[in-house]
Amino acid sequence: MEAPAASIQTEPTSAWAGLAAVLPALVGAVDDYLAAIGADGTLGGALDEELTILSVAPGVVTYAGTRYYGVRFVHRWRRYG
Repeated sequence: MEAPAASIQTEPTSAWAGLAAVLPALVGAVDDYLAAIGADGTLGGALDEELTILSVAPGVVTYAGTRYYGVRFVHRWRRYG
C-alpha cells in the first residue's frame, strides 16, 4: 500500500524568495525527517515492516489552494493481517 504523499512546506511561492533561497531550510527539514524515520521505521510498531521512501522531490506543492515551496515524499507502508 502506498501512503499518501507527505510534504514539508516553507513559505508561499508568492513570497519574495525563490526555491534556491528556501532550499537550505528544506534540506534541513528533510534530514530531520529521515533521521526520525531511520530511528523508528515501523512508526512505533504500527507497520509490520519498516516503511520505504520511494521518492523525495523538492519543488512547489499546493496546500489548501496556496502554492508553497516544499518537499513531497512518497512512501510504501506495509501492514499484514
